[in-house]
Amino acid sequence: MTLFALSGGGAMAEPVSSIGEVAGSWQSKSGVLTLEIRQDGTFSVTYPSATRNGVAKLIDGALVLPFSNNQGELKLGWNSGALEGSYIIDIVTGPLRIERVANKD
Repeated sequence: MTLFALSGGGAMAEPVSSIGEVAGSWQSKSGVLTLEIRQDGTFSVTYPSATRNGVAKLIDGALVLPFSNNQGELKLGWNSGALEGSYIIDIVTGPLRIERVANKD
């Protein structure tokens, strides 16, 4: 198993090998942030003040979800069956852990 460090807190994560393995619905434990990733890589992130969309990328094992119009991104990897990493939303940054709430399509 190869681990890599994610920026924003030094969390260690396992690499994501394909968009298909993470396709589906995800949610933060608090329910504040939800994420829907489709098989084609398009995604929607919803949080209290907005919904952001974009196309997911895999960069060196990290799942990178850049929002359109440079309004932020999520950078995630596998950690104990959940996706964990960091977020930048507008000018706010922090750690993030989201868990699957529905099977991939």
